[in-house]
Amino acid sequence: MSNVLQHRFVSAKLDGADATQVQPSAWNDGHKFSGGAAGDVLTRDPADATFGAKWTAPAGWVAYTPTWVTDGGTAPALGNGQLLGLSTSIGKTVHVQIRFLTGTTTTYGSAGSWWGFVLPIPLGPSPHNLCLGSAFVINGANSQVFQCTAINPGVLSGPLAGTVTLLVPVVAQSNAAVLQNTLPFTWGANSWALINGTYERA
Repeated sequence: MSNVLQHRFVSAKLDGADATQVQPSAWNDGHKFSGGAAGDVLTRDPADATFGAKWTAPAGWVAYTPTWVTDGGTAPALGNGQLLGLSTSIGKTVHVQIRFLTGTTTTYGSAGSWWGFVLPIPLGPSPHNLCLGSAFVINGANSQVFQCTAINPGVLSGPLAGTVTLLVPVVAQSNAAVLQNTLPFTWGANSWALINGTYERA
């Protein structure tokens, strides 16, 4: 083991002849960890009055249900489509994945209204309130890839105000726009959007 937890004080004295006494070499020796499982991380735990630490399992992916939102007009409705999300946190870094599949009863809201998907954990404060990722959208033989970003509460107005929303910007005829019922194509049943992003949490 290359990294060993030891006392800050290291005794320079040699061991004595009486093996029943605590020897300097025993004091200088590294501590042995016990408990936890392979791969666990020892983290600070102020709630533990005895040791002040605990073993923590590595973060896994956690399922969540994203909320599909729009910036105005008639709200879209998922119907018999699917909207699934996964997220994981490593320190203050959050990774998120969203799978959006439309169904035969899905409706797409008002023309020209942006779509967004609410993130599982709030973004960090400015200037770190950025979420960068990608979106792969599919409609039959038509598939396209776009960058995605996120907007913090207070920036958006209307129905999106106060939400931490993941947006998928697309480009139509040289004008920047956001994923909506006619962009990047006219959405219909069995269309897909596979979205991922990474950001700093609050």
